[in-house]
Amino acid sequence: MSQSTDQESRGLTLISRNVFGTRPHDRANAIAAYGANVRAVIATIPSGQLLVHNLGDEWGPLCLHLGVPVPDHSYPNRNNPNDLQSALAHRTS
Repeated sequence: MSQSTDQESRGLTLISRNVFGTRPHDRANAIAAYGANVRAVIATIPSGQLLVHNLGDEWGPLCLHLGVPVPDHSYPNRNNPNDLQSALAHRTS
């Protein structure tokens, strides 16, 4: 590991090494590591305590699981394709 004193840098290095091994930039390896982690969590946590929140589920399942009312505002979406296209268009103009 590098001798960086930057905590974020050291944390990213540890995650990269421990999660992705020697192939942190290999997309297939990253997807396999993610899938293995999801399977391990599902196998470990009792189903009544675990919510697997999927892309597009929005507030309903999450609020039901937590026993709280659904908020009156939209579910956050930071990876909206329209927002990305708009941001890219502004960068090239």
